[in-house]
Amino acid sequence: MEEPAAAPTTWSEFQTASWLRARREGIPLSGTFELTPLCNFRCRMCYVRVDALPEGTRLRTVEEWLDLARQAAERGMYSVTLTGGEPLTHPEFAKIYRGLNEMGLLISVLSNGSLINDDVVALFQELPPTNLRITLYGASDKTYERLCGVRDGFDRVIASLRTLANARVPFSLAFTRTRLNEKDEDAVRRIAQTLGVPLGVTSDLVPAVRGAASDAQELRIPRSERLDGIDLDDACDTPVQAVPSPASLPPEVLEGPFSNCSAYRTAFFVSWDGLMEGCSLMSSMRLKTFEVGFDAAWEGLLSKLGNIRTPERCLSCDLAPYCTACPGRRDAETGDPEGIPETRCREARALRERLSELEAAANVEVN
Repeated sequence: MEEPAAAPTTWSEFQTASWLRARREGIPLSGTFELTPLCNFRCRMCYVRVDALPEGTRLRTVEEWLDLARQAAERGMYSVTLTGGEPLTHPEFAKIYRGLNEMGLLISVLSNGSLINDDVVALFQELPPTNLRITLYGASDKTYERLCGVRDGFDRVIASLRTLANARVPFSLAFTRTRLNEKDEDAVRRIAQTLGVPLGVTSDLVPAVRGAASDAQELRIPRSERLDGIDLDDACDTPVQAVPSPASLPPEVLEGPFSNCSAYRTAFFVSWDGLMEGCSLMSSMRLKTFEVGFDAAWEGLLSKLGNIRTPERCLSCDLAPYCTACPGRRDAETGDPEGIPETRCREARALRERLSELEAAANVEVN
């Protein structure tokens, strides 16, 4: 008779056990609500921002978002991320935030930090978010103007960060490395260190999705060009949730096209116009969440994602250990979650060559 699994004894073990159960049973622990595609910045590498809502469309209301959250919570959702565009541009952001808080949900907010005024600070003091993540795009107004299309952007964001720090509202920073701001990275790291807050860094730009436009491919820095060869801070913009280490996972979780995706079968993304996707990079699932209800959309999403397969050519590719292609990135770059983004192939090949060069150089030094 098989011995029952030992009960988790630490918070980390409990999170891992909960995540594994959700993965197996298809429980939506986390959700991301894209409240709006609009933003007061015009970042050249942004893959979701649009200049104006398409004719005949509208932003969803407080009641619609809160009703959707209630339905999702009934299926197991305990954390929700609010994003955009810039979520603080939504005219009813505070009401949505308060309503989600009253449900007892863990709330994360992804923001550019420029619209954090006294009212927002007071809201976050009263009801602190689980994670307030602010992207710092550079270390000068000049960089902000060049990359984000705004004047005084850096000064405004820094003022917001100081206000938050003085108000003792916890936050973290993010930095998106591009060809236009890479020289600012050291200064951004020093700012994070001075403020005593965590900093996440990514270089993984993707092409625009869902009708947006960007210069992401032009501004993207391939992994092989980085001084350290590989960026350990690269991460998807997925909801905040427990992500177990690979060593703790059973073999079946580490197989298939979603083997490196913590969101698969445990999280979802709903765009500003109500379409449920597997993550913010995807555009092909297109499940009408508000029309059919959360349950039907979630079950439809699980079914569609479950039918996705790794491209045959990729199964036997010797570049697999160096490749960052996943169904989300495949969808964003080819329009098909089973497509093969040649850009990723070239980057994987270049990364392998670069790492081989570094290894050879290290061997020469040792000998």
